[in-house]
Amino acid sequence: MTLDRYILRLWLGPFLGGMAIVLGTLLLGRALRLIAEFGDVHQAWSLVGELLTTALPYLFILTIPMAFFLSMQNTITTLQQNSEMDALRASGLSYFRIFRMLFIVAVGLFLLLTWTAMQWMPQSELNANNLMVKIYQLKGGVTFAPKRFSQSQHAVTVYVEGERKNNHYQGIMLEDRRQAIPVFYLAEEGVFRSTGMQLMLLLRHGTRLEGRGKNQR
Repeated sequence: MTLDRYILRLWLGPFLGGMAIVLGTLLLGRALRLIAEFGDVHQAWSLVGELLTTALPYLFILTIPMAFFLSMQNTITTLQQNSEMDALRASGLSYFRIFRMLFIVAVGLFLLLTWTAMQWMPQSELNANNLMVKIYQLKGGVTFAPKRFSQSQHAVTVYVEGERKNNHYQGIMLEDRRQAIPVFYLAEEGVFRSTGMQLMLLLRHGTRLEGRGKNQR
């Protein structure tokens, strides 16, 4: 147990330090982009803070495996430079026994990331989309009346941040409730095109969710 605690202590410091640096850098980059886009809307500042927290699941999945293996490499290098690895091997300990605690930690992190990908991240993406709708509404995006897209009242709702030219729009949020399962679209830009009696919307750089509440995917 003393060896396990020692190996864990060697590994934990670089792991936490690396995670803090990488997460801080990525969150700062996202914060600067959001401030540049929504900084003129004072009411949206609190929502921007909440929007940053919704990015944590994705960032954890991105950075934890990288930080784990880099910290493990640092641990092995430290043991070799101090000749501790040679002493442990000379005493009859196998590599598995020496790094047993790190194998246990790896399994725990794998289970944590699996839960994050299956549960936490989808819910965070849904929350992020809802926050984006609120922010764009505060910014004063154009709202299209539902009756222009469907005969049924309130079947389709579209929000856009603004219009560029020739029916090109940016910051588009569209909720379609014409089917049994509602569909929600979020895109950076899109084009409205008239095709006969229909209006076609082409979205670019976006995401699509369908369902209600916790079942939305």
